[in-house]
Amino acid sequence: MGLTVTITDAGRAALRNAAGNGTNAVTIAAVGLSSQAFTPGAAIPAEIKRLTTISGGATAADTIHVTVLDSGDDDYSVYGFALYLSDGTLFASYGQSTVIVEKSAQAMMQLALDVRFVDVAASSISFGDANFMNPAATEDTLGVVKLASADDATSGTDNQKAITPQVLSGLLTPKINNLQSQLNTAVMTILPADDTVNTRINLFAVNDATGLPFVADAKGITRQLATVSWSSNLVGQEATARQSADQNLQNQVNVRIPSNPGTGFQSITNLTLSATGQPIFVGSGGGTTQGITTFSDAQTNQVLQIGYQYKGDYLSINVGGSWVYGATQSWVNNQIAVETKRASGVESGLQTQLNGAAMTLTVADDGTNQRAALVAINKAWNLPFITSAQNVGYHLVRTEPGAGFQAVTNFSLNAAGQPIFVGSGGGTTQGITTFNDAQTNQVLQIGYQYKGDYLSINVGGSWVYGATQNWVTGNFAGQQVDTNTFGVSKIGVSKQVGAGIQMLWTYGTDGVGRWCPISAPGNGFYFATNLTMGADGSLYALSSKDGATNGYAPSSYGTIAGGYYVRIGNILIQAFSAGVLSAGDSIAFPIAFSAAPVVSTTVDNNRDGANRPVAINPTVGTVTASGFKINIAAISGANQPAGTGQVWVFAMGPA
Repeated sequence: MGLTVTITDAGRAALRNAAGNGTNAVTIAAVGLSSQAFTPGAAIPAEIKRLTTISGGATAADTIHVTVLDSGDDDYSVYGFALYLSDGTLFASYGQSTVIVEKSAQAMMQLALDVRFVDVAASSISFGDANFMNPAATEDTLGVVKLASADDATSGTDNQKAITPQVLSGLLTPKINNLQSQLNTAVMTILPADDTVNTRINLFAVNDATGLPFVADAKGITRQLATVSWSSNLVGQEATARQSADQNLQNQVNVRIPSNPGTGFQSITNLTLSATGQPIFVGSGGGTTQGITTFSDAQTNQVLQIGYQYKGDYLSINVGGSWVYGATQSWVNNQIAVETKRASGVESGLQTQLNGAAMTLTVADDGTNQRAALVAINKAWNLPFITSAQNVGYHLVRTEPGAGFQAVTNFSLNAAGQPIFVGSGGGTTQGITTFNDAQTNQVLQIGYQYKGDYLSINVGGSWVYGATQNWVTGNFAGQQVDTNTFGVSKIGVSKQVGAGIQMLWTYGTDGVGRWCPISAPGNGFYFATNLTMGADGSLYALSSKDGATNGYAPSSYGTIAGGYYVRIGNILIQAFSAGVLSAGDSIAFPIAFSAAPVVSTTVDNNRDGANRPVAINPTVGTVTASGFKINIAAISGANQPAGTGQVWVFAMGPA
């Protein structure tokens, strides 16, 4: 079964001739392939490629066979296709939710389709490249045919597949063998030796004297057979005898049909059916009358009774138990005369209106008007439209004004996409459009609540309120705009910045958008007039008290080499083991400070070999943001040890 494509409006316009009373022949020059399902008749989405290696031709009054080749090295799946004319016009398209054909990079794609058009003659469509074509084979068209399977051959119901010698042999051989077996059985029946049931025939001949055939068996017994002429003679004799008996039987039947006519009527002496099944009555006066029959089917009720009501001059008919009325000739003639007179007056008025309409539709083109060539209704939009003689289409919008309103004589969009209305009074009105995006809901309805002096706006099914100019003027002195301050051109509330977070958003007259955090201080606190986050994650707040900017770094903690760190705001604290050291060794902070920190050191063994104490501390003047040098000194005559135990460092400073 062919795929039913949908012709686009542009395709139909290309088929329609300039006079609007016939079709043009069109040429299919290319086919576009789509990787996405879509509605037939629309422009195809996700077009994979457009191929000009396409051929085809009509195989039936409403069907063309289309063959498309693609020998490229790409791979794709096709869910729909579009047919393009030689001038690039989208003629027709077809799409479905399942894959039509798939192509791999290593294979050549040959797509053969039978395309069916519902209301367009296939003969009016040709193809630019007719060098290759693989239509379905028919009795009148050479083409591709599918081979029948053994099951197809056995069923014998498919008239579109061809049978191969192998399948034909498999079908006929068992039948031939069975026929041969039956033939052998028949021969054995004629030629067996004598047995208790059968006697063998020795002779089969014709007796010259009687002209009758006879057979002689092996026992010498002769049996005479009847000829056709002899049989016909006997049958003829039987037919004559039967005809006489039938006539006697008919006479008896006629006598036994009760017929009791009243005064002025005849008895029925014969009741018969004609060859067409109509009853035939023979009266006692000798006359023959042909009756009528009634019937019923799925659309017809049987007539049970029929009569004539002289007061209304019509027939009264009982059909299936209910009465209906039928017109007589005189009643019909009378009604036709009345209707003819009425129709004549209606036709006269209709002709006057038609002449006026025809003058409107067929007016010649001039400097002001264009002739209307076509008036129709767009199926997709259910809107009426008019096509001019210049093949330009105009959609019509219905307008039904109420009392106190004007009809809309023109409804258009300006270059900015805003609706323009022209009223029957001649005035032009510009409408507004609504939009929505990730941060904005579309306005569905808008009204004015006079009690509160504010707008009531339906956005996405929920109502919000908007301030009127009077309300704003009464509640605010106005915007502060000077050399250091921008005015606010837009203001709104974000739908969602983070999980469950909504923030005020303003758009300044400088064209920059700014987020406004909520600030609600308690007793003893000040508002934050500006809240910003730096690139390093630090938070900066501008105080409403003195205008000072205060920075707040984020708090964190974790492990470092040999120890741990803690960061609280802008303060960094590090505690770690530097290992076993000697005097003058350098120690680097695992995390560099922004300036030199405060450093304290200790050791797990601070005595010399004689168990006398020694001192360990940072060398004076060596502490920097990245590290310092260690100093180990003897105390009270102690000897400076060559090495100590593990040196521990505690440092705190600006992050």
